Formats: sequence, C-alpha cells, structure tokens
Amino acid sequence: MVYRSGESQNRQGLKSPVSIQATWIQYKLHPTDVALRNRLVENYMPLVTYHAQRVSLKTHKRTNADELITAGVFGLMDALDAYDFDRGIKFETFSSHRIRGAMLDELRSQDWLPRLIRTRNTRLEQAKSSWLGQRGYAPNDDDLCQTMNVDRKEYRKITRDASLACIVSLQQQITDNNESSDREFCASHTMADNSYSQPSVIAQKLELRDLILEDLTRIERLIVLLYYYEGMTMKEISMTFDISESRVCQMHTMIMAKLRSQLRRHELTTTAALA
Repeated sequence: MVYRSGESQNRQGLKSPVSIQATWIQYKLHPTDVALRNRLVENYMPLVTYHAQRVSLKTHKRTNADELITAGVFGLMDALDAYDFDRGIKFETFSSHRIRGAMLDELRSQDWLPRLIRTRNTRLEQAKSSWLGQRGYAPNDDDLCQTMNVDRKEYRKITRDASLACIVSLQQQITDNNESSDREFCASHTMADNSYSQPSVIAQKLELRDLILEDLTRIERLIVLLYYYEGMTMKEISMTFDISESRVCQMHTMIMAKLRSQLRRHELTTTAALA
C-alpha cells in the first residue's frame, strides 16, 4: 500500500497538468473560492484513500472504508483552511494528522462500547500476545494478572468488560478474505442454519424409515410413526386406538424385537453382497 500524491500523478500524465503551487497561492488569496478548494481536494484525495485503507485494516473491517473516506475528506478540507506556507511543513505531513483524526473520531462515534472498556480489552489482548510471543504458550489467569500487574478482582472486572467487546452486530458488514473478491455481506450470513438438513441426510432417513416399516402391520406402523415421529405418549396412542396403555406398551416391545431381528437380517444380507 503506497501513497502517491496527485502532484506525482500529474507528472506521470494520469491527470491534466495543473500547477498545485499556483493553485495553493490562488486559494490562500481567495479562500472562499469553491473551485480552487475542490481542485486541491481532488489532488490530495489519494492521501485520504491511503489513510482510510490503513485505518480500516487496523480496525479489522469494523467500519466501511467509504465511510472513513467521507470523514477523511472533512479532515482534509479543515487542513486546507488551517495550512500555513510560512511554517515550512509539507502539506501531506500537516494534513495527515487531521485526516486520521477525523477518521478516528468517526470510528469513536460509531462505537457503542465505552472507550474505557475498549481500552481494557486492548490492554488484555496486548498482554496475551506479549506472553505468547515471549514464552510460546498461552497464559493462564495467574500469568495475565502478573503481566498486567493487577489483582484477581481487577482482572475479573477486565475480562468481564472484555467479553462485551466480542459482541458483533448481525448487520455488520464483512469483507470476503479472498483478495480477488470484493464481496461484502452481513455477519448474519455466516451463521449456521441448524434447521436445515442436507438432501442426502433426508434421503437416508426416508430410506431407513421405509426399511423399518416394511414388514410391520398397519397398526404397528402407526404406533411407530405416532411415537417416534409425532412425539405422542403411550397414553395418547392408547386413546387414539381405544385400547389400554399396557397393550400399547406390549405391542411396542414386540415391534422393537421384530425391528432388531429385521435389522440383523439386513446387515447379514449387506455383508454377503459386499463379500
């Protein structure tokens, strides 16, 4: 990631040649001239984009780069008004602090977590990284207390606050890790759908059900379906067929014995076929 100023781009012929120095002089003489200001903003936009990309990387994509660029433009315009030629400082150096400052202010305004808790979380992560880098293994609670120079009570408070920093909005935009892809999607799109079953699993279950019910009588099939698939109790099944609950339990025991015998025959047949 290399910053290339608009002036450098002009020398390479990527834009129409404009004397930035002359534009600066004219702008300082006529600070209300919007056209001159826009010309300077356009020239230094690569500097804003450069800082937006760097800040975005450090914040792990928590904020869209376009939002940072918008905030950075306001910082750039503020720097244009405050810049003084007589101080002998390059404008890129002078404006960088204001551009980054505007971006960081934008990040803080969007962060729902109090700054103190965010600072504690950063301190905890730095302590973990430092211990792991020096010793090569993950620290336990006592190690972190020693590294951070805090007692157990303060450490528990820090870890409790740090857990809040791990909360992620389901509407948060996530960028694909594939560098060749610019896809963005919400965090909710990465959650597993536990209610979904793969077609192959569904087919296997249906095949197993058909195999189980193959040699059963009509009433035996109904008992199996009502008890195992519909979740009915023995008492509810007895009321459905108008028979005693003990009779249903007896029939269930007979069905289980028949199914075990049937499955053993199926296993022997499968083994013989494979041999």
